[in-house]
Amino acid sequence: MPPKVFFSVPLVSKRPGLDWNIVTTLLSNTIRSVLNQTDPDFIVLICSHDKPECAEMEDPRVKFIEATFPRALEPNQFVLDKMRKRRATGREVYKMGGGYVVMLDADDLVSRRLVAYFRQAEAPHGYTFPTGYAMDFATGALAPVPGAWSKPFTECSGSSGAIYFEREDFKEPPEPNTYFRQFRKHREWPAVAARHARPLSPVPFPAAVAVLNTQTNISFVLRRPEERVKALLSKIDRLSIPITPALIEEFSLPLAAIRGKAKAGSNSFADDIAASMPGYDIRIVFDVGANVGQSLRRCLRLWPGASVWCFEPVAETFRKLQTSIPHNDQVFFVNTALGDYDGVARMRARSSSLTNRLLRSDERDDRTQDVQIARGDSFCRNNGIDHINFLKIDTEGNDLSVLHGFSEMIQTHKIDFIQVEAGMHPGNHTHVPLEQFKSFLESKGYSLFKFYGQTLEWNGPIKLRRTDPVFISETAACRGRSPQS
Repeated sequence: MPPKVFFSVPLVSKRPGLDWNIVTTLLSNTIRSVLNQTDPDFIVLICSHDKPECAEMEDPRVKFIEATFPRALEPNQFVLDKMRKRRATGREVYKMGGGYVVMLDADDLVSRRLVAYFRQAEAPHGYTFPTGYAMDFATGALAPVPGAWSKPFTECSGSSGAIYFEREDFKEPPEPNTYFRQFRKHREWPAVAARHARPLSPVPFPAAVAVLNTQTNISFVLRRPEERVKALLSKIDRLSIPITPALIEEFSLPLAAIRGKAKAGSNSFADDIAASMPGYDIRIVFDVGANVGQSLRRCLRLWPGASVWCFEPVAETFRKLQTSIPHNDQVFFVNTALGDYDGVARMRARSSSLTNRLLRSDERDDRTQDVQIARGDSFCRNNGIDHINFLKIDTEGNDLSVLHGFSEMIQTHKIDFIQVEAGMHPGNHTHVPLEQFKSFLESKGYSLFKFYGQTLEWNGPIKLRRTDPVFISETAACRGRSPQS
């Protein structure tokens, strides 16, 4: 008789501030990838305080286990809550005699070949998943692992193994530390198995997709500061691969995420321009705070005929920016900061850090660099630029100063669209509050066009941390849906 295969899925429970619709959508994607297995003989065990309402839950191979312990409401309770739910699924596996248990997070996806491979290879102790993919749910970008992470997939994702458990491996008291209970931190699973002389075998193909940036990932909410999160998502974008029909079928990739429209507010600016202003031509783009070319690559994909001016003042980051794309006569790299004066400024300089920023005179940092700074008006005048279609600013709190440096061009509506990074609550001391941008730009004849890139707080109470609003000049807005003159 072939060994049983179980998918153990601890699911977050309802709590204030959590979007249950997103939780349910992500779980539907996860279950769908399991139900797509080429070998249909398996059982999915889902434990939560609240049963999700989705069609996939009606499949007879999906069993819901209601959690009976108190629900987790605070971030410091989330990890223990997940472990308790994992143990609840273990008790069900114990009742059914044991088998392979795939530890699966409730937003990740698995290869449709897994169950068939487990039974074909018959590794007696189980498997690790050394390779896989990481997906940015907000943009649909998909990158290989190792790659997006430098380490093996097993060390990076909670959905990274299938352990074979005998029935006695689940026995609870008087044995408090059963073999099953020792599988806590996923990066330690191979070592745990090896200590018991039960080594795990690697699956020889990409086994799973870690779905990130969903606002429900525990690792994002608890363990990664914003700088590391942005760096990881940037790397996924930089290393992203074409999403082929074969990949979509292999992992049941969610089409909404692939199209980059998974989150409210993440629709494409280019799509919105095309829909509201047919014929409008993006010819000049300023990318202020270009870092290592994340926005540059998107701009070149969206507007292949545009000239893109990329401003990055930190020397080491600037060198990486220059080599981020093949030579292109339409791209201009400028090793200068933009602000509200011409001269020299002191800047935090941490390699390709996405949180490098200009420092105030009273601020201290252990890694700084003196950089050239210029007013946007001065730069454009000196370089013969009299019009900008799209000004994108991401300078970690210096965005309003950059706008002040463009005062003349803003006053005369020589800039059509302006995107900034705005703080959305008083506790966000990094980004300029949205109200200050509105006050400045509305006084100059600009209006809000749309919000993009909405990001929740990673720690503490769940609330909107920042967003990327785009403003449109009255002159550009009056063109309405007529072609650009």
